[in-house]
Amino acid sequence: MDQGTPRTIKVIRTLAALAAVFALLNLAGSKDWLSDFTRPFVVGCLNLVGIAATTSAGELVIGRLHVPWTRDCAGLNILTMLWAITLWVNRAEPISRRFWLRLALGLPAAYLANIARIFTLIAYRHAVYPNVESPQLHYFIGFLWVMPCLPFFVPRAGREFGRYFLETLFLVTALSLVSPYVQAPGGSLVTLAVLLLLAKSRFAPMLAPGHWLLAAIWIASAIFIALANMESLWLPWLLLCPWFVPAGFQRAPASWVLVLATIPLFAMHPIAGWLVALAALVEVWGLMRSDSNLDSAESTRSSTNWASGFLVPGGLILLFLTPFVVSTLGGLLRPNLRPPPGVMARELAAETFELRLVGQPGNVDLVWYGPSGDGRHHTLSVCMRYRGIVLQPSGTVPSVLTDGKVWMREFFLQRGSLLIDYRAYIQNTFLPWTPAGVHVIASAATESMSAEAFASSILDLATQLSQLDAYTLSPPPTHPLNQD
Repeated sequence: MDQGTPRTIKVIRTLAALAAVFALLNLAGSKDWLSDFTRPFVVGCLNLVGIAATTSAGELVIGRLHVPWTRDCAGLNILTMLWAITLWVNRAEPISRRFWLRLALGLPAAYLANIARIFTLIAYRHAVYPNVESPQLHYFIGFLWVMPCLPFFVPRAGREFGRYFLETLFLVTALSLVSPYVQAPGGSLVTLAVLLLLAKSRFAPMLAPGHWLLAAIWIASAIFIALANMESLWLPWLLLCPWFVPAGFQRAPASWVLVLATIPLFAMHPIAGWLVALAALVEVWGLMRSDSNLDSAESTRSSTNWASGFLVPGGLILLFLTPFVVSTLGGLLRPNLRPPPGVMARELAAETFELRLVGQPGNVDLVWYGPSGDGRHHTLSVCMRYRGIVLQPSGTVPSVLTDGKVWMREFFLQRGSLLIDYRAYIQNTFLPWTPAGVHVIASAATESMSAEAFASSILDLATQLSQLDAYTLSPPPTHPLNQD
């Protein structure tokens, strides 16, 4: 038999798994068919234990706490992620009845994990009010509840428990960090780059002597990213973990292009698509030429020398949790931002205000969002998706999005400057210790005006608002309101 046939089959399975995981990541949150089963159960459980809870179209009302009900709350994101993990880690194994059984049992496992995630998020929001969890932490809490049942979906295949646990946690952390970027500008490139890099990652408990300096730099980088609040760098930082970077990585230009592609600012650049496509072809060619990058049962059965005891595994676990802990502490320590004098503002939630300006049309709404959780704001489409609204381009004005019922456009106020698109915002907030500024979202019914008229009207209002003081600081409120 041709010796290249098994290798070819493994490559085909790896590429098929990559395509399937890519599709699942884009599918997560796009449908809401699980809500009919999830929301009544959550409300019933809360009422059963004596906590007054009701539900409306877009939120859960728990006592005086209002928690938005988004598509993520339905649990489809956990289900698709569980399927994605199952496909990815079993990509080199023969397809059998056990494989299909794993996929089938993903549905009840994801449902129960999602219920536990919702209760955890409710408790978290109650404890840290007025801040809310970052999107990364939002996903990670769900994945943590999935981990107890992962041994069934992710077989150990002869690996020591320490190796197995760290490789699984590394995968879960990477998927948690990439999930919020999937629907953002350049998100497809970010997702593709992450999956290709994950295909080459495998835990090595012992570092080469010269690599300890790289490990020290990697740990110091985590401290810098945390202090600088540069959350967009957590994903490339994780993928460059010295204990998971394969041999020869430093000498592979294609790998470094993929690492750069995990930074949204680079992924949004017009030339990024061509560079990532070329790097992806190089990586796939490398997989076809050598099976050293492919996971197999044989490659993980060898015994490893855990000479470092629990120091390296324990330290890596803490470091993998750092991005989520930092995002939480950042929200707790950050002061609230309030609209400037001269603007009529009605508080809707913590750091969220409805604005009225002089000359503002009655059919146009402006909502002011201060930073929360992980600091820098996300795009309009990501923010609305996080609230259960899926936006599409208007088709006539690039800056205007719509869900078919309303026009929506965003702009930012940062250090007294008006930034009219997300690219300008990222460029102005990329440097360390840069304030996150304010995200202002405008909306109007599609039937009330054209997209062109809406865009022009919003630009005038944005200019007027930017000419006032950018924002003022105030202590956080002490009463629970609607959570954003």
